[in-house]
Amino acid sequence: MHSLFLRVSVVILSVVIAAACSGRGSEQKVPDYIMEIENVTVFSEEDFENADTIRLIKDQEFGDSDDLFFANVRGFITDDSGRVYIWDIAPGTLTIHLFSSDGDYITSLGRSGRGPGEFNSICCLNVRSNRLYVVDIALSRITTYSTDSFELLETVSIDLNNLNSAGQLSGKRFWRHYFIDDETRLLAYKAPQRAFEDTPATIHYFTADSAYQELGEEVLKQNEVLENWGDSNMGSIMKQFSFQKKPLITVTPTGRIFIADSDELFIRELNKEGDVIEGFYYPVPRIPVTREDARNSANKMTMDIAESVELPKVWPIMQSMWSDDNERLWISTFTETEDELEWWVIETNGELIGKFRWPGDREAPPYINGSTFTHIQGDYFYTREEDAETGLQTVVRYRVERVTE
Repeated sequence: MHSLFLRVSVVILSVVIAAACSGRGSEQKVPDYIMEIENVTVFSEEDFENADTIRLIKDQEFGDSDDLFFANVRGFITDDSGRVYIWDIAPGTLTIHLFSSDGDYITSLGRSGRGPGEFNSICCLNVRSNRLYVVDIALSRITTYSTDSFELLETVSIDLNNLNSAGQLSGKRFWRHYFIDDETRLLAYKAPQRAFEDTPATIHYFTADSAYQELGEEVLKQNEVLENWGDSNMGSIMKQFSFQKKPLITVTPTGRIFIADSDELFIRELNKEGDVIEGFYYPVPRIPVTREDARNSANKMTMDIAESVELPKVWPIMQSMWSDDNERLWISTFTETEDELEWWVIETNGELIGKFRWPGDREAPPYINGSTFTHIQGDYFYTREEDAETGLQTVVRYRVERVTE
């Protein structure tokens, strides 16, 4: 494992803003159902109000050059050598750009199409054992490249014709792909919400073998973000809101599965059979939801939906949850400020390492399908940034430091 951040001992005049001073609600009561669950660690407000501060120091940019111009950066990952793989998606463009750890452009992989080395969509990249795995949700297949030579190695179908699924996937479409270990995968399939119904879509998770021939029993089912429907002069339209509860899941590089619902900072670890091993809970105060919150995330076409949507009393706590290669969880939480998020860095046993505030759009859509705008490896935090005036996008690497008083 890498070091647990570089510790810097300095005197800080302004530490992370405590919840009591942030405009959040009063002290949060721990729900009874959580107190009744075994193997769950319940933390107190004192455990997070005086957390260490995490500081991010800009280290390297990966962006446009004389040889390359980004169309629309939709995600990125890194490998053990620090190389960065950036997927670029726009009409007519489906490509993975590769950069050295020093920011030099190396090459590009793939293009739009249906043949070998071509994609209809790009999602869920993973680097393991000197191989780059690229998941194509639209074509239900995985393309594999060598990370030594960047040669195309194979393309494997994971559609229903390959999987012996015993009818488990009827009415569902391929949604996400995760590695549990070298022999086991976790596949997610989505049963969509019907238009104008108030029952959300569901996501169903199954284990599968590495050849994608055998599908195991259902491991987990999660409810998707509710789709809110309305009419416009162009027909039926749908809108999702960031203040509505959504499911979260992250799988660590060693195959540990962590799940949560965004409305509680209640993280559970599952084994690959779907059983809860243990979990932890933080009683985080809540931020009230207002009708203006709905209006701020709508446009002219969806404003009628924003005016009529049923509002929850409070915002969810979490916007996203990621894991890094050191088995740490990085959780972005909503704040009272529309353009700022508060990140929590947590050990998998629930111990809070530190927090920091970072720019983020509270009103942003709950999901941008197939996108990964945050990645953490070693003691580095990678994020996508966009120039407000030019629209140019870059991936920026920040060095992570833990600051103690």
